[in-house]
Amino acid sequence: MAEVANACGVSPSHLHLLFRREFSESPLASLNRIRMNRARQLLLNCYLSIGEIGFQCGFNQPHYFCRAFRKIHGCTPGEYRVALNRDHDKKVLSGDVPR
Repeated sequence: MAEVANACGVSPSHLHLLFRREFSESPLASLNRIRMNRARQLLLNCYLSIGEIGFQCGFNQPHYFCRAFRKIHGCTPGEYRVALNRDHDKKVLSGDVPR
């Protein structure tokens, strides 16, 4: 944030204020939203571990990734993945998804 603010010729706090005013959320909240969107996409790939997904989304510790995911989605990444598979299986059985 400090580097971007310096490049723009403003203070980090002023850049934070401008960002929040423009996007209605803090830069950190925006970054976490983008990371969680990517995590949900990656959870569709059952060959990637939860730790690998967290790392690809910018979380160095799997435990922290799981906590952050649960805070936003109300469940762990593993629980989310199980629910995705359950929903997919229901669609296949009902004929909504080609086998």
